Amino acid sequence: MARRREEEVRKHGMHISRREMWTMVHRRNDGSYIHDKARAIGEAIADIESQDESTKELSQHDSLA
Repeated sequence: MARRREEEVRKHGMHISRREMWTMVHRRNDGSYIHDKARAIGEAIADIESQDESTKELSQHDSLA
């Protein structure tokens, strides 16, 4: 994960949050999720972030991100 995150940071030139990294790892190139459980989690994350914008900001500044 750390190596992939570094590659993405170099490629995009910006910080990659844990949520963004999770989504990259659990989706195929066509945008579909790799399995149903990943889809359910991805949809739950999107739902939480759509309800409260502060969760999106926290994930970007997370010390583990």
